[in-house]
Amino acid sequence: MIRVGVIGCGGIAPWHISAINDLPDTVLSAVCDSNPAFAAKTAKEQGVRAFSSADEMLLSGEIDAAAICTPSGTHAELAIKALKNGIYPIVEKPMAITPESLDRLLDAEAKSRAFICPISQLRFLPDVKKVKNCLESGRIGNIVLADLSMKYWRDEAYYSQKKWRGTWEMDGGGALMNQGIHGLDLLCWLCGTPECVSATASTVCHDIETEDTLSASLRFGNGAVCNVIASTAAFPGFPRRLEICGDKGSLTLIEGELTYSSIPDLDVHDHTGGGHSDPFAIDSAPHRMQYQNIADAIKGRSPLLVTSSESAKTLRLIFDIYRKAGIRE
Repeated sequence: MIRVGVIGCGGIAPWHISAINDLPDTVLSAVCDSNPAFAAKTAKEQGVRAFSSADEMLLSGEIDAAAICTPSGTHAELAIKALKNGIYPIVEKPMAITPESLDRLLDAEAKSRAFICPISQLRFLPDVKKVKNCLESGRIGNIVLADLSMKYWRDEAYYSQKKWRGTWEMDGGGALMNQGIHGLDLLCWLCGTPECVSATASTVCHDIETEDTLSASLRFGNGAVCNVIASTAAFPGFPRRLEICGDKGSLTLIEGELTYSSIPDLDVHDHTGGGHSDPFAIDSAPHRMQYQNIADAIKGRSPLLVTSSESAKTLRLIFDIYRKAGIRE
C-alpha cells in the first residue's frame, strides 16, 4: 500500500484525495496546510493525521508519496524536499515556474531514489488516447496544421481571493501557464514539441501582473504550424478546443472528447463539462486514472506514463513563448 500525504488542502486537493481513496493501492495517510485549522478540518473528515508543516510531514516516515497541491510557486521546492527524503512527489501543474527552478528540480530527481510524478491527467482520457493511437499509426497522414483555442473566463474575484494568482513570483504566468498548460501539454504529447516562432501577450481585463490574453505561432519539425490562443478574459468562457489537421484526415478534441473525425471508424460525441468558466467544474476520473498509473510505477509494475522530462518540454515551450512575447526573460 502506498501511503500518500497531501500538502495543501484547498483548490485541487479534493480531486487528489478522491483519487487516493478510490484506488486499492493507495491510502491517504496525512495532510498539512499553511492554515492549521483547514488542515485539522480535512484531517478530521478523512480520519488521518494533520501535520503542522510540510517539512514535518516529509520527515515523519509516515508517507511514501506527497501530493503537492499548494500554490504554483511552491511546487518545485516542495518536490525537491520530497526527493531528498526519498519520497515521490506527485506534483500538480506546473511542477516549476522558472527555468532555474525547473533545472534544480530535475537535478534533485537525478540524485534521488524517487522520481517526480507530474500531473497531466488529460492524457489518460479515453478519447485522447484514441487520438494518440490514430496519430501514431499515421491515419491522418502528415500533420500540416493544428489549432489550440483556450478561451477561458475568470472573474476578478478569482484573482482577488487568492493573491498569489496572476503574479510572476507565485503563479509563474497567467492564462498560458495556469489555465493553458494542460492544453499545451496535450498538443506536445500528441503532435510533438514545436518551437515558438512569435508570440504576443496582453493584460486587457484583470488587475494582475501576468498576461490574461496571449497568442502564439508555433512550428513543428516537419514544417507544420500551430496557432495557440490562451485567455482568461473571454466572457463567458468557451471549452478548450484542439484541432489537428493532416493531409489524410483531421480530428477535433473539445475538453478531451473527440467531437469530430474524418476517420470513418472513430466514434465521435458531444463534449460535456469543462473548467472554461469554473476552474472546479472538472471531472475527478482523469486524476484517478493517472493515480493508478503512478501507483503501478512506484510498485514497479509499469512505466510512469507522464515523466518529468515530458513535462519539462511543455514548460520550456511556455518559457520560450513568454520570451518571444517580451513579457518575461
